[in-house]
Amino acid sequence: MLSGLTDPRKKRGVRHQVASILTIVAAGALAGCRSLRSVADFAADLPPDALQRLGARRHPVTGMFIAPSEPTIRRTVQGIDADEADSLIGPWLMEQVRAGRLAAGQVPGWTTIALDGKTLNGSWAELNTGNGKVRLFSALVHGEGVVVGQRAIPEDTTEVSQVIPLLEAVAGGARTSDGRPDLNGKVITADALHVHKANIEELTGYGGEFVLTVKGNNPLLREKIASLFPADGSFPPHHLTFDRGHGRTEIRSIWCTSSVAGLDFPAVYQAFRIHLEIFDLHWNPLRKPETVHGITSFTAWQANPADVLTRNRGHWEVENREHYVRDVTFDEDRSQLRTGAAPQVMATMRNIAISLLRLTGWKNIKQATEKMSRRVGQILTLLGV
Repeated sequence: MLSGLTDPRKKRGVRHQVASILTIVAAGALAGCRSLRSVADFAADLPPDALQRLGARRHPVTGMFIAPSEPTIRRTVQGIDADEADSLIGPWLMEQVRAGRLAAGQVPGWTTIALDGKTLNGSWAELNTGNGKVRLFSALVHGEGVVVGQRAIPEDTTEVSQVIPLLEAVAGGARTSDGRPDLNGKVITADALHVHKANIEELTGYGGEFVLTVKGNNPLLREKIASLFPADGSFPPHHLTFDRGHGRTEIRSIWCTSSVAGLDFPAVYQAFRIHLEIFDLHWNPLRKPETVHGITSFTAWQANPADVLTRNRGHWEVENREHYVRDVTFDEDRSQLRTGAAPQVMATMRNIAISLLRLTGWKNIKQATEKMSRRVGQILTLLGV
């Protein structure tokens, strides 16, 4: 997975291979390590056979396998190209998703991917660069909850600038006949910030599809979509879901239309309206009803209203199954890493841990890491070493 990663260190004096060091960091993340110090302590306690499988250095005299020290791990994590590491790890995790679906007997179909950004509140870029907080933009597969891509957001830009580079990384080595990234079979969901014409034209040019929410940052488009549906909501919804649990009842209704010729936006074949009502278990409203509008590149025969609603709702998995877990289980927002690529690389290692545990069926990641910390053999198996 990481054997092709560029090693920024000078060849003279290198004792531990960069792929081995990063694999050890990933193993530490699977064991619940929250810092580079805890990773180094975890590595120091590994038995010789585990160190051998992880590619650790062998002492030329004693023949014993030696774990890298904390300073060695820290310097390596700080010095590598984090985006390059993510570009290698993402396609590997996507392949694990495909393998898992085939093993479960699922027919190959659409893969829906949520795009969203996250600020590492405790970390910041090096002070002498004049940069501020570290911001990362990631891609998560709906359903499996696997993170298949991540990019750093430069200080002077927004997430919008990283959409195409991230999608190119998600495509991996897949290319169309004319050499462009191949996103056939991929569906992108994103928040209203990403209703961006140039990016959507490029996405659909790569063969991808989209389901996007339209809000106040595109007022004219939102008004045109809203005008396609009865203002009083008198028309019965095309699909309705009823969810009861966690002390509340949620009712979601969706209306879809293919009459989108008047919308000034590329590759739109359907528009939709979603209405959400939330009550307590005694049917007392917990908040004001909410109505949102959106657009999709799916035609009516490709995606019915239930499909559109499922993808729209599934987008928020990126918050619940990635960002929340990194903050709560791995205490990411209190990490104060700030040198070089360390903040992004550690986020990547946490993504690997979360993704591999999700693929093996774990829902409670904290409980999973606690158990893995006592089962080194399972960690090595998950990492494929």
